[in-house]
Amino acid sequence: MELRQLSYFVKAAECLNFTEAAHKVFITQSALSQQIKLLEEELGVPLFDRIGKRIQLTEAGSLFLTRARHTLKNAENAKQLIEDLQNLQSGTLYIGVTYGLTNLFTETLISFSTKFPAIQVKAFFGTSDELIEKLKSGMLDFILSFNKATDDQMITTIPLFQSYLTLVIHESHPFASKKQVSIEELNTIELAVPAEGFTTRKVLDKAFRTNELPYQYQIELNHIPTLIRLIETGKWATVLTKSTTQYLPTLKSIPINKKKLKLRSAIRYLKGNYQKKASKIFFQMILEHYKQNTDLN
Repeated sequence: MELRQLSYFVKAAECLNFTEAAHKVFITQSALSQQIKLLEEELGVPLFDRIGKRIQLTEAGSLFLTRARHTLKNAENAKQLIEDLQNLQSGTLYIGVTYGLTNLFTETLISFSTKFPAIQVKAFFGTSDELIEKLKSGMLDFILSFNKATDDQMITTIPLFQSYLTLVIHESHPFASKKQVSIEELNTIELAVPAEGFTTRKVLDKAFRTNELPYQYQIELNHIPTLIRLIETGKWATVLTKSTTQYLPTLKSIPINKKKLKLRSAIRYLKGNYQKKASKIFFQMILEHYKQNTDLN
């Protein structure tokens, strides 16, 4: 069993298409198929069901995928140990970012990549739940996310800051002059909100339920930039963390119920995993940028 075979298998499992997977690992489709077939013969079980041009993971394939990813991650960690000795002259960081922390991440990325241009950074955006799953599967080195405190024994958490949910509106919105709004008032305006799965949405839904208020959103989106575009029209309002709209001068963030709705941001990584030198430096830069910018709260 070779690492390249595991790599080909993982890519095929992610694409569920041999041709697409082969293209992404820069080999021919026939070569990839042959290596996966050799892997299956060594394991003694099929990893994929082949249905015409379509492929699907078998039960054995699904179980093997997790182990294959961890094996590749361990190999990458071993390689990183040596690369770290070269004083950050090479290597790659895989970072997961939730949308509400985009501004903090972007500022840190600019500083980091300017100082360490030889380090490649690959960033993946998603909901906190999606990022946790990618982290556990070994696809990410660490994530920046909003979440409740977790007792997950697999994950180490470095707390960052507490951020409050606010009503986000355009400066032309009828509520623009308000100093704060109540949960009850949110029911009187047209809301466009993040889709289910976003931590922000979970907290908002819970607030309505806790106050025994009926709620129905006119628009739900899983793409925050599009949501922001809607709010900029002045017709809709939304609920997001204050940090999300930090650099959008035409939008206003109005506190809800005296800042009772809050989230805690954190850096999270898998316990026991080797922490790259580049990761540790990125962590420190995040903390420095936060200390320089208290508006994130």
